[in-house]
Amino acid sequence: MEKLFSDLDSLGLMSREKAEKNLRECRTYIENDFRRIARLMEEYHPLELLRRAAWLCNENKGRKDEFVQYFHRLLPLLLQSIFVSDYYKVDNFSRNRNVKNRDWDRLLSLSMDVHRKLVRALECYVVIQVKSGVVRGEDAEHYRH
Repeated sequence: MEKLFSDLDSLGLMSREKAEKNLRECRTYIENDFRRIARLMEEYHPLELLRRAAWLCNENKGRKDEFVQYFHRLLPLLLQSIFVSDYYKVDNFSRNRNVKNRDWDRLLSLSMDVHRKLVRALECYVVIQVKSGVVRGEDAEHYRH
């Protein structure tokens, strides 16, 4: 079972410089994943992809794995955000509602990677805020949530 967040004690060992470097890398990787997801999404009707994402979210309610639960809740929002972003470059939506399993699996894989990187970016941001004195160490857990 994968936890959503890392242990704060181990994060506290990270230097501010390392957290800043990791945050920059996360941003680059997330942007690259957004581009890949958008290219996949352009092949299919937006509502079909959103329907599948919502169905997946609803189907897996109550799972024990906190990380996967959050991912399933985030997926419809992530896809919707990409549809309205500059990454999605289509003027006329595809009418194709027959989503290939390999494309759906790839979309899920890329989206899971984005989810992991977003969590990592948030953790690095918390480290930066604590190391900068903006957030007290004892408040880091609350700040992170």
